[in-house]
Amino acid sequence: MNLIQDDKAYRQVRKLVENNRYDLIHCHSPIGGVIGRIVAHETGIKVIYTAHGFHFYTGGPKKNWMIYYPN
Repeated sequence: MNLIQDDKAYRQVRKLVENNRYDLIHCHSPIGGVIGRIVAHETGIKVIYTAHGFHFYTGGPKKNWMIYYPN
């Protein structure tokens, strides 16, 4: 995680959403998924997050569930 890069990505996604009329945001990566879901929540756009990998699983760390699972 790089907070400067993550903030830059957030601002870029937010600007794209503000300048275009999207009906849906579809996220794939863990950090991109967090950024996409934050922007979607802030703007009222529906979001789909497709998890690729095992960031959350039965018996996995609760931190992973709290970060990656909620919509």
